[in-house]
Amino acid sequence: MAGQGDRTPGPARPQAIGAPYYVQPTAPQPLNYDAVYEQGQPVYIAWNSGMASCGGFVLSIYHGGSCSSGGLLQSNQQAGWASGTTQIELLGLALDQQYSWKVKPFIAANCGGDPLWPPCAKVKVKKHVAPPAATDQCQEVVFSGTVFKEVHHIEMHAVQGTFDFWYDAINIPDRFIVSYEGEILWNECVAGTDTIPLAYSGSTSIITVTVLPNCYALYQGDTEWSVKVSCP
Repeated sequence: MAGQGDRTPGPARPQAIGAPYYVQPTAPQPLNYDAVYEQGQPVYIAWNSGMASCGGFVLSIYHGGSCSSGGLLQSNQQAGWASGTTQIELLGLALDQQYSWKVKPFIAANCGGDPLWPPCAKVKVKKHVAPPAATDQCQEVVFSGTVFKEVHHIEMHAVQGTFDFWYDAINIPDRFIVSYEGEILWNECVAGTDTIPLAYSGSTSIITVTVLPNCYALYQGDTEWSVKVSCP
């Protein structure tokens, strides 16, 4: 495995079988330009090409998302399918690290063709996220009249989409934190009422709403608020 210095260890040497090609009229094109896999899933990269046999492919893999030469982890020749799709499994990708790759034709000495590079494609493995148990359903209104922190896990019935977060803090400001898989989508200390459009995408169907009442601590006694998360 080629690497540089003490860089994060890269993927193991991929393996592929197939036919090389004669001519290369167009550059190979990745099937997925921004692939994200979850921890435990096999990781594949793939490209399409339309060529006859007389060569192979050179696959280069980089640390980072821009195929920068300074992040090169490995570059080696691969066999591949001349006319159709070549798919290769990558091993050893570190969790939550962004990688990128490019593949170009390798032209044998007695073959013609122009060694064009396709666009850079990205691949990443995300840590598996275990969702919390749902406490509420989307489209339900949740009421509270206390001064204590509350956490509500909203079942969205989809792992991606857009939704509206509606709140009514009445007169006393309260802090509302909307998050998904640990990422904060919206976080404000507000009074009054409003509707906030938000979007999410991942591997779980739970949106979490955390309420910190009386966030400015300017008032004594109970505060009242209500929230609703629409279904995507």
